Amino acid sequence: MSQNKFVNFNNFQTARQTCFRSFFKNYKENGDSDESLQKALDTAKINNDILKLTPQYYKGLQGEIVFFAKYYESFNLDPLVEIGDVHADFRSQVTNKYYDVTTNTDYKDLSDYIRNDSKECMITFVDVNSEEVELIPTVFHICPECGEALHYVYCMGTEGSDQILGIDYQSQNLYNYCQQCGHYKEVDSTFYEIYNPNDDLEFLFGSQNETTLEARMYLNRKWTTIANLARKDFDVFISCVTRPESEMGMNKHDLYEVNNPKWIHPILDLDKNQGRKIIFDRSAPILTPI
Repeated sequence: MSQNKFVNFNNFQTARQTCFRSFFKNYKENGDSDESLQKALDTAKINNDILKLTPQYYKGLQGEIVFFAKYYESFNLDPLVEIGDVHADFRSQVTNKYYDVTTNTDYKDLSDYIRNDSKECMITFVDVNSEEVELIPTVFHICPECGEALHYVYCMGTEGSDQILGIDYQSQNLYNYCQQCGHYKEVDSTFYEIYNPNDDLEFLFGSQNETTLEARMYLNRKWTTIANLARKDFDVFISCVTRPESEMGMNKHDLYEVNNPKWIHPILDLDKNQGRKIIFDRSAPILTPI
């Protein structure tokens, strides 16, 4: 480690300890986690000014504080220092799992983590602006057919006795799905009235073209919102969100309803990081004969 990197890391650890002590002190006095979180974030800002943390370290510090404050009591968290083969920031005495906090999943690879009974790690994504936390597993359920990973896929559906004007999807199905062999099983369902975000493109951008930067950003925001809805409803990690599209097979009688991926979790998206070893392949949709 170069001298500058050592100084930056040491300053980060100093600020980290100070902020956690600030949270502890306030939480013991008032028992209010939200107020104690804000006090710790204020302490982080002061330490950032004094210690001149790098932008990456400061954002990472904010992320750790948010996670620590929100899960300190329910998980009984112990802060860790990243030394040795456990790549994590916290350990829970309740879940017996390790937690690696990140504010950007683009550079995280699930295959980098040790995965066994004694050192199971959860990647903890924190949005420092909204202060929302998402727990991402590094282990997936195993497909009963081929032994590969099962993914939770949230599929838009068109079922419904009445078609409501402006509503494209009146039901949604949650599947366990294996991309390796195509095995899938319906797990649960919801009945939200959801419109197709693509319908807005013409009005917003003057074209139905979904490949422009503006359209891609807009659609990603909308489908991310739908994915978050499923995650909160079912309390599982959502790998993919799909919508139904009809496609012709080898002849005119061979018609398929194809659930094409419209959103893939960033930590599984090969477009975000070409070096990923664990991905969700957007070219392998769920096929259901009509």
